[in-house]
Amino acid sequence: MLPINELPAPIGPNHRRDFKDKVVAEIGCGGGWYLAEMLYQGATKAIGFEASRTVIERATQALQKLKLTAYEFREVDGRYLDVLPEKSVDILLEITVFQHISEDATKGYFRTSRRVLKNSGLFLCQFLMNDKNPLKDPYNPKEGTVYYAHKEVMELAEDHGLRVSKYGDWKWTDGKGSYWRLYVMTPNEARASAKA
Repeated sequence: MLPINELPAPIGPNHRRDFKDKVVAEIGCGGGWYLAEMLYQGATKAIGFEASRTVIERATQALQKLKLTAYEFREVDGRYLDVLPEKSVDILLEITVFQHISEDATKGYFRTSRRVLKNSGLFLCQFLMNDKNPLKDPYNPKEGTVYYAHKEVMELAEDHGLRVSKYGDWKWTDGKGSYWRLYVMTPNEARASAKA
């Protein structure tokens, strides 16, 4: 796993300053590695969402060994991010999760992300892309992977009150035309006002 400062644009390498004094949350935090990195880079609080109680226990032990204290973990329970207060998160991070969950679950995270992000917040997220052969519904557990096309991600953001401010491609490919794309999204205030 790459450190945040070594992730390709748009997430790195200049985001060290972006975590200072911020409340951050990560969807699918795994062992808490990115949470620890964000805390080391000045985040005041880090919240990790994870589906596995066992993984949360391991992540807790890891962060305790690092003597970090400003974190909490939430077990995914179908409420997505709704367990967090409104407009409480500065930076929301998702890396390699949306490619492993159903389109409906991804929409659940998008639906709730707009509510928990501060007006100046950022949603940094990664999608496995395949513009020629997107594969989402029905979710194929045998394949275990969900592919998106760029147009679909743009629509997903727009439909949930977010705006894509920039994106960049990760130089990985599976030989089938797939690649990772990292997006920076911000709350779309004009869209939110129109819906109110």
